[in-house]
Amino acid sequence: MKDFNSGVTTESFDFGDHLNWSSDMVDVTISAELPFWLMVEDCKLQLPISGASFQVTLRDRYTQLHVGDVLDSRRSLVWLGPEDEQPALTSTVVKALEEQGGTFRPCRSVVQIAARAHEDVFSALALTGEEAATPGRSNEAEYYLATLCEAHIPVLNDLIQRYRLATYDYFPYEIAPWDVPVWQVIAPGGMISIRLLPYSEWDRKPVIHDQDKTMDPDAAATSFRFTDPGTVSAIDPSQATPGEFELLDARSLMERGDYTGAVRRCVTAIEAVVEHALRIELNKKFSVADVEKKLEASQTDFPGRFRQWQKLSSTAISEQVDTTFSATRKIRHQIVHQGLRLTHADRGRAQMFVDNARWLFNAIENKPDRTALREKPFVLRDVGRGPIVPRFGVIVDANGMRVEQSS
Repeated sequence: MKDFNSGVTTESFDFGDHLNWSSDMVDVTISAELPFWLMVEDCKLQLPISGASFQVTLRDRYTQLHVGDVLDSRRSLVWLGPEDEQPALTSTVVKALEEQGGTFRPCRSVVQIAARAHEDVFSALALTGEEAATPGRSNEAEYYLATLCEAHIPVLNDLIQRYRLATYDYFPYEIAPWDVPVWQVIAPGGMISIRLLPYSEWDRKPVIHDQDKTMDPDAAATSFRFTDPGTVSAIDPSQATPGEFELLDARSLMERGDYTGAVRRCVTAIEAVVEHALRIELNKKFSVADVEKKLEASQTDFPGRFRQWQKLSSTAISEQVDTTFSATRKIRHQIVHQGLRLTHADRGRAQMFVDNARWLFNAIENKPDRTALREKPFVLRDVGRGPIVPRFGVIVDANGMRVEQSS
C-alpha cells in the first residue's frame, strides 16, 4: 500500500493511510441547521474558543431543495441556500428533478463556520482532481469530514450559550451530535452532506436477512426486532425495580449527548435501588414502622445505607466498582452544587460512570433475569450508535482547528 506521506509502499496499515495528510489545507464552510430558531438578524461573529478564533455566520430564511421526498437523512438534498436565490444546479441534478420532482424545505436557523481541511479529502471523494473515488479513500474522507464537523459542536454551543444569556429564550439548548446529526460541507468541487450518527442515516427501520437463523439463503429481509409484542404487552411498568427507569434514562441520555444528565440519572438510580434493597433486608428483622424510621434517619447518609445493605445482604462489591461509583457521586455533587457541565469531550468518562453504575445496579437488584437482559451481547442493539464510528484526532490552537491522523 502506498503511504501518501512518504511516497513508499508499506505492508502495514493505519486508519487514515488512504489519505494524503501532507496535502495543502483549503478553506471550506461547514454548515448545520439548528433544531430551533435563534431570534436575531443574520450576522457574522468572530468567536474566541480554546485559544482559536472561529468565524461564524448565522443565516435565516434558508431553504433546502430535495429530489423527490425530503428524507431525515438528507440523502435527497441537492441544494442549500437563501430562499430568494435561484439554485445553481448541475445537469445531472436538473434531470433528476425533472424525473422525480423536487421539494423545497425551509430551514430553522442555519449556522455556517469557516474551517480548513486537507485538499486530498475532496479528491478522495472525487469532488476535485481526476482520481476516481475508491471505497477505502472515500470512507476515510467521510470520517475525516465527520470528525471536522463534530469537533465544531463546541463552537455552535458557544454561540447558543451567548444567545441564551442575551435573551433567556425558552427554546434553545446546549446541543450534541444527536441534535445536529447532518451537516453540509461546502468545499472545492461542490457540497457534500455528512452524517455524524449512523442512526441518522436510517430513513426507515433497518432490515436484516436470516435473523431467525434459518440458514435459508433466500430468507426474506425482516426489520430489526429486539423483542416481540407478547413480551411488550406482558411488561408491567409499575413492577420495575426502583431506579430502573433512571438507569434507562442514563443510557438514553448518553446516546443523545446529555452526559451531565446521564451521570445525574445513574447516581439517582443507585441511590433508589439501595434504599429498595435495604428496605428488603430491614423488613426481615424489624417491623414496618421501625424500618421506615431507620430509613428516614439515614436519608442523607448514602454511604451508611450502602454499608448497612452490604452487611445485611452479605453482598460483595468489587473495590473497582465501589471506587468508580464514589468518583461518580463526586462528579454528580459538582454537577448539582457547582454547576459542572460535561461536554462531548467528557463522553468517555461519562460512559465509564454509566456502565459502572449498571454493573452496580445489577449486583444490588439481584435479579438474574434483568441482569441477563442488560448484559446480553446483542450486536444489533449497538448498530447506529455514535461511539462505534471511527474518528480522527483534532488539534485546536491559535492557528485554528485541524484534523490529524493520530487519534
